[in-house]
Order: sequence, then structure tokens, then C-alpha cells
Amino acid sequence: MRIILLALSLFLMGAVNPAAPTIQLDSTKGDYVSLADYKGKVVVVSWWATWCKPCIMELKFLNKLAKKYPNDLVVIAIATDGPETQAAINSTVHSKRLDSLIVLLDTTGDTNPTGMLPYSIYVDREGSQCHDQRGFVSGDEPAITKKVLALINKKNFTNPK
Repeated sequence: MRIILLALSLFLMGAVNPAAPTIQLDSTKGDYVSLADYKGKVVVVSWWATWCKPCIMELKFLNKLAKKYPNDLVVIAIATDGPETQAAINSTVHSKRLDSLIVLLDTTGDTNPTGMLPYSIYVDREGSQCHDQRGFVSGDEPAITKKVLALINKKNFTNPK
């Protein structure tokens, strides 16, 4: 009973982070990608759409971070465009030079737990969801950088690959 109470107390205090959601989708390159494939790296998962200006702003910034920390950070951009804008996904990624992102397709929007765009989660090397970000405005960049660097520099990772 004491162990259960201790675990519950730690969870409520934020000491235990929930596991990241199971995400398995097709990429724009035709590969089947699972979030679990990137265990051992810090992962930012961002839900976006081609028509969402704050989404594009956030992805441009996340792309810069992914380029700056290629050995530690993976950014998965999940496009939630419906049939009417789906054809614009590849051209948007290309024209905005979002070349360091892994772009996945969620045509139903079922993987986004909030339905909000942009919405991002931050996953540590062990596969736990540590933070999230709802929306994006200019000026959010320092806070995002701080979150990412804290996860990159986290010392308690036990299974490096």
C-alpha cells in the first residue's frame, strides 16, 4: 500500500511522466513510422496543417533546432490536413525548407489528443511525455529551446543507443 501511495504522490508531484502516446503513421516518403522507433532520442511531435500560419512558424523553428542538434533531437511533424488540402503537404514542406523534419500523415486527425493546432509534445529519451505546447506565437522560441535542451541534457537516461 505504501508503494502505491508513494508512486501516486510522485506522479501527482510531476516526478513521474506519463508514457508518450503510441503513434504509428505513414510518412510523406511512404515509410511506416512509429514514435517508438526513436527511443533514445529526444522527440518533439507537432500536429499541424498547411493552412495554419502558427503551425508553419513553429515548424520553421523546430526545423532549426533539429538541424542544430541532429544527434539528439528528432522532430516529427504530423500533418492533419483533410482531403481538400492534403495535396499541399509536400509542396509546403519543400517551399518552407522543412528538410530536417519527419513528416507523417494523419488524414483523420485521430492522433491529436487536443484537436488544437499547432499542438506539440516533448518526449524524453526514455519515451516519456514531459511537456506539451498548445499554440505558437512569436516569442515562444526561448521557452521551447529551454524545454528541448533540458531533455537533451537529462542525466537519468539508462539505455543509450
